[in-house]
Amino acid sequence: MDATQKFAFARWVRWIFLSGFYMLSAAIWLVSVLVGLETFERGRSCIAEHHYKEYCNEQQRRGYRMVSQEELLKSQAQLSPSSQDNLFASTAAAPPALPAEDMEKAREAYAGQSEENLNVILALQGDLRLEFDREGNFIASHGDPELENFLAPLLRAKIQVPPFPGWSEAFAAVKTATAPVTMDGEVRKNGEQGLRFFYKITVTPLAAPDGSIGRVQMLFHDVSAQMPPDRRAGGLKMDPDSPWAVASYSYKKNWSRPDTTFSYNNFGFRGEDIAAPKPDGVFRIVCIGGSTTEEGNSNDRTYPHMLQAKLRAWLGTDRIEVLNCGIVGATSNTERQRMPDFLALQPDLILHYNGVNDICFGGFTVWQENAGRLQALLGKSKFMTRYFNRWHLPSDEHIAKYLRATILRNIKAMHYAAREKGADMACCSFAYPTVSRWDFRNRNYLDINMRTCWHGGMVNFDAYRQIMSLYNRLLKETCEREGIHYVPVAENLVAGMDHFSDVCHMTATGLNLKSDIIGACVKDYVRQRLADKSP
Repeated sequence: MDATQKFAFARWVRWIFLSGFYMLSAAIWLVSVLVGLETFERGRSCIAEHHYKEYCNEQQRRGYRMVSQEELLKSQAQLSPSSQDNLFASTAAAPPALPAEDMEKAREAYAGQSEENLNVILALQGDLRLEFDREGNFIASHGDPELENFLAPLLRAKIQVPPFPGWSEAFAAVKTATAPVTMDGEVRKNGEQGLRFFYKITVTPLAAPDGSIGRVQMLFHDVSAQMPPDRRAGGLKMDPDSPWAVASYSYKKNWSRPDTTFSYNNFGFRGEDIAAPKPDGVFRIVCIGGSTTEEGNSNDRTYPHMLQAKLRAWLGTDRIEVLNCGIVGATSNTERQRMPDFLALQPDLILHYNGVNDICFGGFTVWQENAGRLQALLGKSKFMTRYFNRWHLPSDEHIAKYLRATILRNIKAMHYAAREKGADMACCSFAYPTVSRWDFRNRNYLDINMRTCWHGGMVNFDAYRQIMSLYNRLLKETCEREGIHYVPVAENLVAGMDHFSDVCHMTATGLNLKSDIIGACVKDYVRQRLADKSP
C-alpha cells in the first residue's frame, strides 16, 4: 500500500469514526431530550392532578342538578331570534302516517334500494341478520348496529364468541339444521352499561337451486321490550327510592320525592304530566337524548322547558309543547329501542341531541382495544399522550366508517320510524367547550375529566374535540342526504367553561344559550306548522 492509499484509508477511518461519534452524540442528546420531556410531563401531570383536584370538584358542583343560585341568576337571554338566525330548513309538513297494511310493503321497497337501506330497516325492527356457510364460516351481517358491533368482529377474526344463553345452540344449528330452528338468547353488549338484551334467534338453512344447503341465516330479533324490568337490569335490584325502572333505559312513571327538585311524569319522562291524546291544534316537540337533554337544576331549568317558554313568547301562543324525554346514559341504540314510546306521545317533531355516550362509552372502548402495537407503546408515554394524542386513535376514515355503521344508522332508523307516523325529525350538532390553548387550568381539568368520567383512557380533550367535530360533519351530511332537519348547535354555541361544567354538560348559562340557538333555528318552521293546523 503506497502513501496515497494509506492517506485515503486514514481519511476513510477518520470519517467513519467521526460519523459514529456524531451519531452517538446525537442519539445521546435525543434520548436525553426525550427523557427530559417525559420527566417534565410526568411531573407536570402529577402536579396538575393534585393542584386542580379542588377545581374539578368545583366544576362538578356547577353541573348536573347542582347549579348554584349565582349561576341561575347569571342565566340571561343571549341570542335574539331574527330572520338571519333561521337556519332550520323549511319543508312541507311531514307526510301522513301510513296505514298499517302498507308499512310492510313500504319497508320492503325501501330495503330493496340498497344494502344500507336494508341495514336501516333491520335496525328499525330490532333485527340482526348473520349469514354463514354450512361449515360455520361467517360471511356477512346486516342490521342492529350494537349487536353487529359486538358479534361481527369476533366472527370475522374467527375468535370464539363469549358464551351467552342461546349462542352455542344457534351456532351448532348453523352446521346441522335442515329446517328453521328457534331458540331464546340473552346478551349484554358493549357500551350499554349493564343492560341486558333479549332475542328470539332463528336459524334458517338457505337451499341452493339444486337443493343443497350452501348458506345459513341466523336472525336475532329483539324482544327486550317484552321483558320485566328486573330481567332487563340483569337481576340487579333497584333502590326503592331510585327513579330508575331500568338503569340508563327508563324511569318510573309518576316518580317524585319531597327532597328533590325533579320528578318524572305519567309517561316516565322528566317534567309535568303529558296529555294523551294530544290536544287538537297543539304542535308538540319531543326532545330525545341522554343526560345532556335531561339535565337541569330543576324541571323548569332544562333546555326543553326553556325552549317551550321561548317559542311560546316569540310566536305569541301557548299551543306549543316541548317535552323532555332525555334519559341519562342513553345511546342511539336505546333511543331507537324507545322510539315506540316517543311516538306514542304523538310528536310533530322529534328533536335529537346526543352523541357523547355512543362515542365515549362505545367508540373509545373499541378504538383503543384495537390500537396497534406502536399506538399502545406510545400510550405509555405521558408526553406523547398529551401532545400527540390523536395518534392513539385510528384514522378519520376508520372512525367515520364506525360512526356511519352505528349511531348514524340508528338515527336513520329513528327518522324512518318517525316519518311512518307522520312526524318530522331534527338532529342537533353536539357542542363542546371552546378553550384557549393557553388556558392551562381548564385544559387540565377537561383532560382529567375525559380520563376519569368518559372512558377516555389515553384520549384527551383535544382528541375528543376532533372526533366530535368529525361526528358533527358526518351528521350534517347524513341529514342533508336523508331529508332530516339539521340544527347547528355546536357551530353557534362557541363558549367556554362558564357555559360548561365538563366536556359536554352545561351550566344554566349554557342551557339557556342552547335553547336560544335551537329556538332561533326552529321558530319559523313551528310558525308554519301551527298555521297548517289552524282551522
